[in-house]
Amino acid sequence: MAQVDLTALRDEIVNDPQGVGYKSSATADDWKGDQEIVDLINALSGPGAEMIRRSLVTNSEIRESVDLTEWAAMSAANREWVQMHLSDDAPIDITQDPVFDGLTTVFPQGSATRAVLLPKIQRQGSRSEVLWGEATQVTAGNVGRAFNLIGS
Repeated sequence: MAQVDLTALRDEIVNDPQGVGYKSSATADDWKGDQEIVDLINALSGPGAEMIRRSLVTNSEIRESVDLTEWAAMSAANREWVQMHLSDDAPIDITQDPVFDGLTTVFPQGSATRAVLLPKIQRQGSRSEVLWGEATQVTAGNVGRAFNLIGS
């Protein structure tokens, strides 16, 4: 779990780029309470929540997703790439762009494998996880310290 960057949290609250609704009204300094902001930024649904990559996925989760007809039709280079990444039993870090991009390239949009694979490598994430990584939770203390930065 990553640490919450207070300057980035301040900017998130002030600018509200996803329209989460940190203010009670359009008035310049009419902020919701610290706990209300915490509940909004940590919510797994609503504005700001979106799909995030799971950090670790087992090889068996990926292997079980592969449609054998698609595997047989896949180019030798793509099969080699998949085999290289599934060669041992160590979990795969899906947060790494080359791994995620590789999987979504060798199993393209509309493929049966991709339809089964995506729910295994992604999940609904909160705004705090989008900003600071999987399992990150903003606390009321973080919000209070960020508000101290707003006033400065």
